[in-house]
Amino acid sequence: MTGVIPLHPEASLSLALAVIESSSAPIVLLDGNLCVIAASTSFYQAFLIDPKTAAAKQFSQLGGGEWNVARYRSCWRQRRPESRMCMVTRWI
Repeated sequence: MTGVIPLHPEASLSLALAVIESSSAPIVLLDGNLCVIAASTSFYQAFLIDPKTAAAKQFSQLGGGEWNVARYRSCWRQRRPESRMCMVTRWI
């Protein structure tokens, strides 16, 4: 079995964008400052967010502030820098 070859950052972003574009599940991609890079159509529809106003906006500022929740901020602060991933598994 061979080892996993890390992707170039641009290839990683392209792959992430392709997954989001093709996803039927609500999913959002954030940058290191927790600003929206992209989100699936189902994310925008499920949470009544206008895609035109979401780009580059802080995740906590989306919609009417419903994403500005202490539990989410705590998760984001504690995420491991190398993983850059935080999964919210329960909606409030």
